[in-house]
Amino acid sequence: MNKQLLKTNYLVVKNFLPKEWAEELYVEFRDHGRIESAVRTYNIKALDNLGFVHEYKNPVGGREILYYMAQRMVDIVGERLYPTYAFMRCYNEGSCLPMHTDRPACEVSVSIHLGSDKPWEFIIEDPDRNPTSVILEQGDAIVYLGCVARHGRKDNYDGDHYIQIFLHYVRSRGPLSWCVGDLNKNKRP
Repeated sequence: MNKQLLKTNYLVVKNFLPKEWAEELYVEFRDHGRIESAVRTYNIKALDNLGFVHEYKNPVGGREILYYMAQRMVDIVGERLYPTYAFMRCYNEGSCLPMHTDRPACEVSVSIHLGSDKPWEFIIEDPDRNPTSVILEQGDAIVYLGCVARHGRKDNYDGDHYIQIFLHYVRSRGPLSWCVGDLNKNKRP
């Protein structure tokens, strides 16, 4: 596996997604995704203290990127990977993302910034639990070890919307390979 990824638990990849593609998905979700019935819109403050968010599990555009970027992810990570799932999320004013680790299907995760009206810091801890703050520009991504690295966002979001897409993978010969094709399941076969 990529030595820098193991050392820090993350890698920032500038222009991971071409800006034109990021802008297309951003505008689509900003202008239509927050009102379409296909999007799960909810306030999960009682569950995870995220506040009011819009989330779209395995959207067509997300699955396209998940598979399209699979070889690039293999090159970045230095391991063969299986795609597990993708989702888009829009955080709204007052939303937050507390520090956490992810479920098994997120062994190697990618958070791609599609667009926002204000920047919002991504916080991630290295193996010694030292936090680092990262600001992503449109199309930039942070590749991270989702099951290992605690990560979240700094404070509550004070803008109108922050839109990102998550892509999740597992190592094809790793202990979590059973999560291939997860599509939001949480059980072993």
